[in-house]
Amino acid sequence: MLHIGQSIYQRNYDDNTWTKLPGAAVWAAAGIDYSIWCCNAAQEIFRWNATKSGWDKMPGACVQVYIFFFVWFTCSCTFLFLSLLD
Repeated sequence: MLHIGQSIYQRNYDDNTWTKLPGAAVWAAAGIDYSIWCCNAAQEIFRWNATKSGWDKMPGACVQVYIFFFVWFTCSCTFLFLSLLD
């Protein structure tokens, strides 16, 4: 979930609380596999790495990210791209 000010929060389903994640994003998406992807104001793409509790910077640039079986990105030129990164 994104909050005003570009803060990123992850829901903890065990106790129905929210945890603030480091960083800032203008768009975020979560997958059924609990993966979290986001992009920031500089159009950089990141994927949450739960093992190191931090973000992995991914190649490319986008203004929106979606997850529907695969990770999809929208660039500033309004094209939709499919990622085969994972």
